[in-house]
Amino acid sequence: MSEGSSVIDLTSETSQEVIDLTEDDFDKAKSRLPPWILHSPYLCRQYPISAEQSSAGFTNFSRQDRLAMEIIAFYYQSVQPRHKLIEKLRVVHYLETYMWRHPSIKANICVVGSSVNGLGSQNCDIDLCLVDNSEMPDEVGDRDTALNTLRKVQRFLQKPASPVFKVKLIPARVPIIRCKFRLPWNYSVDINWNNVHGICNTHLLHHYSQVSSLKLTGICDSVNGYLSSYSWALLLIHFLQCGTQPPVLPCLQLMYPDRFSYTRRLKNLTFFKKLPSDAKSSNQQNVGELLANFFYYYGGFDFGRYTISVRLGSLLPRIEFSTPISIEEPYDCMNTARSLSHEIRFLVFRDYIRKAYFNLQSRQSLSSMYYFPSQTDENIS
Repeated sequence: MSEGSSVIDLTSETSQEVIDLTEDDFDKAKSRLPPWILHSPYLCRQYPISAEQSSAGFTNFSRQDRLAMEIIAFYYQSVQPRHKLIEKLRVVHYLETYMWRHPSIKANICVVGSSVNGLGSQNCDIDLCLVDNSEMPDEVGDRDTALNTLRKVQRFLQKPASPVFKVKLIPARVPIIRCKFRLPWNYSVDINWNNVHGICNTHLLHHYSQVSSLKLTGICDSVNGYLSSYSWALLLIHFLQCGTQPPVLPCLQLMYPDRFSYTRRLKNLTFFKKLPSDAKSSNQQNVGELLANFFYYYGGFDFGRYTISVRLGSLLPRIEFSTPISIEEPYDCMNTARSLSHEIRFLVFRDYIRKAYFNLQSRQSLSSMYYFPSQTDENIS
């Protein structure tokens, strides 16, 4: 990379360098895995095999662009390092071996969410999926089955020998158990039962994070007062697909339909491998410009007319209007923005988006985007 360059290719320079790993040669790569993880069918495919690379290549990056430099500094201060992911996998394996002792529940554990999708910060919690170890582990179970199973898991995790404590069952739309690992780890944990969609979208976002500059611009998911971090990530991916010319990101589900198919067996979903070079972008905007344009794009977006679809890399006409924003989940096609259901909160969200763009343009400082409007939820009945 030449001095003063304003483009970062994170497929070749990243704090979690990946290897070119396909399902066919996964058996060869097993020799590079630590012995303790080999018996975990899902965790072994989420282990970052290659060592961390030096960040020296970024030293002279765009020194004339203050905003871009601040974004890069924020990234290195916040991103989850490789050793932290390995530590999480080790402690999750400890929990998995404990769960294998359950007399009636036969399940393996897969890490989902920000810890492995490439968008996690140093302090992100651990999200886990207990995958039914039956003849049909890829089938999504119904909510009642999940609740009944998690009640059994809850009782088992409350035993003195359990590696977690403060175990609480939350009967949400996707039921979870919320708990914490005991010291010295002390990670907060959410555990679901057989939520296959969560595994698939984690696998998808992980590969988006390996393409172009998604990791650096992924700071937007820290502003999640009204939308989940997952919805913010989908907003970001859609913008990089459709809001820039040329696009920064392709539509991976259209480009590689077999690799990102919902019908693909879970045990064939491999993490930390490079995509072919045709997934790279020729976009020359730096991360500061992309961040400002992200807010510009959504500041004028017609949320009442369009559904955002990362699955198709396009906009879809809205057919359902129960919420102000419609963001399609890439696999089950449900609206991930259901949590933003109140019109006043939507207005606050839109006001923040527009003010963030104005502040970034006028001040060229990353800290300016954290300005929030003065409205509070006291106005929301």
